[in-house]
Amino acid sequence: MKYIEGMSLRLVNDYIFLNVFGREETKNLLLDLVNAVLVDAECQPVLSIELKNPVNFRDAYWSKGTVLDILAMGEDHQQFDIEMQMNNQLGFVNRSLYYWAQLYSQQLEKGSEYGVLRPVIAINLVDFVLFKETQENHHRFMISDVKNPDSVLTEDLQIHFVELTKASPRDTRLKQWISLLENAGKEGMEMKVLFSGDKLITAAYEQFERCTQDEDMRRLALAREKFQRDVASRLSSAAKEGFEKGMQQGIENTKLEARKLKSLGVSNDIIAEATGLARTIVESL
Repeated sequence: MKYIEGMSLRLVNDYIFLNVFGREETKNLLLDLVNAVLVDAECQPVLSIELKNPVNFRDAYWSKGTVLDILAMGEDHQQFDIEMQMNNQLGFVNRSLYYWAQLYSQQLEKGSEYGVLRPVIAINLVDFVLFKETQENHHRFMISDVKNPDSVLTEDLQIHFVELTKASPRDTRLKQWISLLENAGKEGMEMKVLFSGDKLITAAYEQFERCTQDEDMRRLALAREKFQRDVASRLSSAAKEGFEKGMQQGIENTKLEARKLKSLGVSNDIIAEATGLARTIVESL
């Protein structure tokens, strides 16, 4: 297989992640990863998992803007939505909640009783710091009483965020998976030596190598990564432009108020102090 010179891929690329964990022949790897997240949060692991949207590479590469998540179901019909996210995009948390709501509501057919609804567990693996105020890297959100957090309304809603870039505070199975997810594809990392004693994690790394050595997969994964970077860059530029326009408009509004004060005979010194404008600007109005 040919490589694209100068271009590296990591396992946090959602297209690569999907092709490593989202296929029928690798769902044992997904099961172990999901259980690692559940156990780290002191939840019961699942015994088996069924893929609801198994990837078929030859189907296409979908649209560039499509969210590439893995949908699965446990043996008691609880639903799982597993997503890898490289960039902290605007509205990411809201999007996760929206997808959870979609999966939860789609369980009901017309005329069905609400009692048939099963829990939906969203697992977001993020390659950035989402919660800056804490060193904890695994956050599990549920609905609880504000005045009594131990009183949980329902376990049907569970949304996990695992921050891969933070150091794992616990020596758990999840810490091993995070080490693979965060480091696979990084320059200078000798992964085979690092995981030589663990069959499942070694198998996942071998699947990662298979994907990155396939010329078509590399091309599609790199194209998707470039698209995501371009989107993030455009959003950042738009936000900066909006901020700058807002600042300029704010200055013009302040000058307008200063002119009104001058017309009322208020001294330049008082106007400068009240508006924050430089005295020279006030004098020039």
